[in-house]
Amino acid sequence: MAPFLEPEKIRTIMPKLRPLVCLSVLALAACQNGQQRPDIRPDSLRKQASEQAGVIEVRPLQDPAIRELFAQARAYEAQGKYRWAIKRIRQALRLAPGHPELLQYLAELLLNEGHAELALNYARDSWEKGPRVGPLCSRNWLTMAGAYRLEQQEARAREAEQQARRCAVQPGKRL
Repeated sequence: MAPFLEPEKIRTIMPKLRPLVCLSVLALAACQNGQQRPDIRPDSLRKQASEQAGVIEVRPLQDPAIRELFAQARAYEAQGKYRWAIKRIRQALRLAPGHPELLQYLAELLLNEGHAELALNYARDSWEKGPRVGPLCSRNWLTMAGAYRLEQQEARAREAEQQARRCAVQPGKRL
């Protein structure tokens, strides 16, 4: 009895099946036991942070070179070129080490690329060096929540989301 597929036929069919196999593997990986991947896109995290009631934002003056690198990174991000955006932010961080906004932006980009542990570290570093209220604070904690979710630590993700809500500035009482 002849084999089901001869080696010659296998060699000709495999290149045609490879994309289908890859897509199937990706689809299965996305399922993760029926769980959907959390929305950790940088623009989604930023929008969520800006929607908090009572937020204020304070930004220090920036060096023109840092502003330019930041603008380039945003342009690359808009084009979906996250690795190039990460390179630009790392260049900016060499000029301004420890800058909270740059650290947070890098954390968001890394989270988007699936680097949960690195994103968590940069978001924490940004929070430690940045303001304790406002959108940056909220973005720090929302990024940490996203990183915890990627690592399937749901309880810690919920705690981080609670911390993000605490970043909102409560309006003062008027007499």
